[in-house]
Amino acid sequence: MTKPLRAINIYTVAMSALLLACLLTAAALIYVFFFQWPRLPIKADIQAVFLANGQVYFGRVGQSNLKYVELTDIYYLQLEEQLQGDGAPKEIKAPDLSLLKLGNELHGPEDRMIINKDHIVFIEDLKEDSKVVEAIRANKLST
Repeated sequence: MTKPLRAINIYTVAMSALLLACLLTAAALIYVFFFQWPRLPIKADIQAVFLANGQVYFGRVGQSNLKYVELTDIYYLQLEEQLQGDGAPKEIKAPDLSLLKLGNELHGPEDRMIINKDHIVFIEDLKEDSKVVEAIRANKLST
């Protein structure tokens, strides 16, 4: 017993339409989840990005998706240590920190990072009167 030709065509068209709808839905979900959502609620001009390894970067948080965050105009802190001492006991004092602009390192990185969100502990907006923001602004004026 064979099916009429018309019934096969309706079934084929219905299955094709269902498959097309599923593919379009999957493409839309991939686009939303990996390229558009979620947007970070950035309020300040400069943010601090704290990483799981203890490193902190300061800059402008840009685009993000579920996996990555973009950071530009990047600065970081470097601990200035004395390599040699005179052997005498020293008093405990606060460490000397320098704020450095990313890009002058030996490997010559661009002033842009794409950071895996799995390595970010948290992101903070920095106040305009923050010492870090003031140092960044002073650095920009001097260059």
